[in-house]
Amino acid sequence: MTMSSIPVQSDGDGASGGNGGTPHRTGLSTVIVLSVVVAMLTGVVAGGLAAWAVLRQNPTAPIVATQTPLISYTQESEASAAAVYQAVASSVVTILVRDDDRPRQQGTGAGIILDKEGHILTNNHVISDVDRVMVQLLDGSTVFAEIIGRDPGTDLAVIRAKFPPGALQVARFGNSQDVRPGDPVFAIGAPYALGHSISAGIVSGVGRTYVNQGRRINGAIQSDAAINPGNSGGPLLNASGEVIGITTAIQTSTGSFMGVGLSIPSNLVQRLLPQLIRGEDIQRTFLGIRMATITPQIARDRDLGIERGVQILQVTPGGPAQKAGLRGSGSSQRADIITAIDGVEMKRAGDLIAFIQTKDVGDTITLTVYRNGETLDIKVTLGAWPEN
Repeated sequence: MTMSSIPVQSDGDGASGGNGGTPHRTGLSTVIVLSVVVAMLTGVVAGGLAAWAVLRQNPTAPIVATQTPLISYTQESEASAAAVYQAVASSVVTILVRDDDRPRQQGTGAGIILDKEGHILTNNHVISDVDRVMVQLLDGSTVFAEIIGRDPGTDLAVIRAKFPPGALQVARFGNSQDVRPGDPVFAIGAPYALGHSISAGIVSGVGRTYVNQGRRINGAIQSDAAINPGNSGGPLLNASGEVIGITTAIQTSTGSFMGVGLSIPSNLVQRLLPQLIRGEDIQRTFLGIRMATITPQIARDRDLGIERGVQILQVTPGGPAQKAGLRGSGSSQRADIITAIDGVEMKRAGDLIAFIQTKDVGDTITLTVYRNGETLDIKVTLGAWPEN
C-alpha cells in the first residue's frame, strides 16, 4: 500500500499534513456556514429593519454579570435540551449585520457573551465586510456593536456592545479535550434569522480537520445537531451547558445542512481570546514541515521498524525544523519519523497539527524522532508563520 499525504499549503503551512480520522470527502465540498441570509419574506424584512431603527441605549445603572449555571443530572441519559436552553440562552445573542451597498439584504449570525464589558465572541465571516453590526438579546433588546478583534485564519472574531443596565449572563466554557463521540450536544443560534433557536444531536467525531483561509484547522468537533445559515458563531454546548465549540462550518454538497456540522474546539478559542479582546494580530506557530501519517500497515510494508508515527516529507528551508536538524525524505538517508512531542504520542499528522496549535511562537518543544533505527530527542523552537 502506498502512503498518502495532504498537499503542501501554498502559503508555507508549518504544520500541514494528513487528516487522520477525517472522513473521505469525495463528492462533498466543505462549506463555511455563510451567515448572510437574504430576507425574502416580508415579515423577516420588516423585523430586520425595525432592529436597525432602535436607538442606542445609555445605561445609568451598573451591569451585573453572572455566569451560566452548571447543569447536573442524576444520569447522563437525562440530558435535556430544555434545561440547557433555560440555563444558557441568555448568554447567546443574535447578530444582525448590514451592508449599506445592499440595503435590502441583511445577514444574521450568533455570538456568545464573554464578560460584563460587553465582549462577544462570534465567527469572523459573520462580521467581515459589513458596515453595521447590532446584537439582539434574548429579551429582544438591540444595541449597536463595534468590531474589536478578528482572526480570519481560525474564523474567530470579538465584537463589543454597550448593553442596557441590569443582569447579564456570560458563557461558561468547557474542556473540549473531554468531548467524546456519542456525547449529547446542543447548538443555539439564529438559523434563517430565527433568533435563539436550539437544536440537539450527538458528537459524531472529534479531531476533524477543515480548511479555512488556506490554513488547516485541526481538532474540530463534528456533530449532527442541525446547523444552518445564522447559526455561525453560536455555541456548541455539552449537557452541562458548557461551551465546547463554536459552530462554524458544514460539510455538504447542496449548501444546506446534511448532518455534518463542524465546530471550533473551545480550548483553541480560549487560547486566542485574550489577543482577540486586545485587538492584537494572531501569530501562528510554525514548525516548517510537510508530513504524512505512518500506519501499522505502511510501517510493515516499508519495514520501518516502528508501528506508528508522523513521517517528515519535506522541511522548509530556513524554518525551525531545518534549523533543529530534522530530515525530510529528500535527504540521503531515511526521513525522520516523529513519534512523540513532549512525551505525548503522535499517531497521526492531525495529532501533530493539534499539538502545535496549543503552543505559542517562541516555545521550545522536544520531538522524539525515529531515525535509521535509533530514537532521538530533538529540541525545536517554534517560529511564526512567514506571513506574520
